[in-house]
Amino acid sequence: MAKGKLKPCPLCGSPHIERGFDEYISDGFIGVVFKIRCQECGMELNEVGMACTDRAVKKWNRREGEENKNPAGAGLEQIAMGASASEGQD
Repeated sequence: MAKGKLKPCPLCGSPHIERGFDEYISDGFIGVVFKIRCQECGMELNEVGMACTDRAVKKWNRREGEENKNPAGAGLEQIAMGASASEGQD
């Protein structure tokens, strides 16, 4: 499981946060996604790929006004609004 304590939900402030792995299928391949989810409002962050657990914890814990230490990653404000990091790129 990912190291690091999770901050409360960035949307509702609830401390009731769950995290874990789930499987997904894409183009006939089975992969693993790491999820962090608020049990109160349903805010969810999903990460796949190498070091996905540490990256997900860092994104979840990032707050507006803090220095962005991962400029290539989507901020929670984008995820909360339903936008993806690749939106608008063809």
